[in-house]
Amino acid sequence: YQACDGTLGTPYILASWASIPCPQPLLHKEVSPDSLVCAGDVLTYRISWSNGGGVTITNLTITDTLPASVAYRAPSLDVWAMPDGLGTPALASAYAATTAGPWTAGEPADGTPGPLALRWTVNRVAPFGPSGGLAYQVRLAPGLSLGTTVYNVASATQSGDSAVYATETTMVFASAISLTKT
Repeated sequence: YQACDGTLGTPYILASWASIPCPQPLLHKEVSPDSLVCAGDVLTYRISWSNGGGVTITNLTITDTLPASVAYRAPSLDVWAMPDGLGTPALASAYAATTAGPWTAGEPADGTPGPLALRWTVNRVAPFGPSGGLAYQVRLAPGLSLGTTVYNVASATQSGDSAVYATETTMVFASAISLTKT
């Protein structure tokens, strides 16, 4: 049989309902508000992760690249993680201009414009069940025109395995309104 890491092992006869216990990262993303938004509005992105496999994931890396049409709002990062038998998993955050780095530890400064890569590393994700999540905010650029679509994609990888993705799309329904008294 082929093991989770791709190496070949001694074949075993498994029951038809049995499976080889491999880590299986799962990623979910949502945005609010998820309906009508205007240029200049604040969006809250929420990302959650879990492990659908039978063994613990170590060093799950979640990357989220913000588009040029938004600016990061700080401090807005909120993180939660479910305790496991070893305690509460640790999460480290970093950011960079691109996913190629160089990475700076922590949360970006308020108003940092996109494109901007955000990265979080969770030291372990226990198998089965809810594991953790995070939320952060961005502000849509004030000059976005009606019909502008903002795409946001997050990915999760574990130790060089192929990535899993979660996406959100937001459409701008109105430009920011400015009034001037004369």
